[in-house]
Amino acid sequence: MTITYNTFELAAYPRIAVWPSDERFIDAASKIAKELNLPIPDYSTGGKDLSNFDFFLEVSNEGLILRQFDSKLKFSINFSDNSIKHRVRSNRSELLGRAIGVKNDYSKHVVDGTAGFGTDSFILANLGCSVTLCERNFVIAEMLGHAIESAKHSSEQWLAESASRMSLVRNDLRTLSLEILDHVDAIYLDPMFPQKRNNAASKKEIELLKSLQPPAFSELEHEDLLEWALGQKVGRVVFKRPIRSKPVGKRSPSHQLFGKIIRYDVYQISGKEFQ
Repeated sequence: MTITYNTFELAAYPRIAVWPSDERFIDAASKIAKELNLPIPDYSTGGKDLSNFDFFLEVSNEGLILRQFDSKLKFSINFSDNSIKHRVRSNRSELLGRAIGVKNDYSKHVVDGTAGFGTDSFILANLGCSVTLCERNFVIAEMLGHAIESAKHSSEQWLAESASRMSLVRNDLRTLSLEILDHVDAIYLDPMFPQKRNNAASKKEIELLKSLQPPAFSELEHEDLLEWALGQKVGRVVFKRPIRSKPVGKRSPSHQLFGKIIRYDVYQISGKEFQ
């Protein structure tokens, strides 16, 4: 797994600390804090210093859990979650697989340029694709990396095999090396903030996670991302959009696939055979 961290200024983010759930995880928490250049309060204080922070990244036997101080709100990434299993059970007919052009007789290498929580990447990996995930938010990337590694060591064979096809780059999509890009069949872009179940708890969770998103992808940067992707030697680029929104940029998609609330704009690129 590539361990390349992004270069955005820490000051752009809320106050975040790393915290071990108990003494067993002090060393692991210290290592993560050093890698991310985040503070880790003195464990002997019993967590009193956590009040100086907006969030803390808890290291526990459940993995990495992002918690908001003085709140019950928390978030973690888990590829064995029931919601993902539900998508996996029906993913052969998923629009995402069709948009990417997944076929049983050909294993594609896909770059998920805005990986976020990695759900779409996992679905593609479960379909047999090799997926390079790019995530530039250093906290989300750390959580994503741990979730991938946990899935790779799962006793559930389908989960471990899917995760084995996932590779994380903790940086902006546009920093990818030519060595990687020369072997990519498709680039997938989903800069929208993830939508979840329409209930109060999920809405609060989304707001919590939005606060970790500076610098966010603006509409103007959406165009830059798409133009960059279209300039690569890939067979197609897929851009996920809200269903009623206009296509990004000036170039019209080759075709579109519609879901209930989202759609996939597919840009077929001539010059490279895409099976």
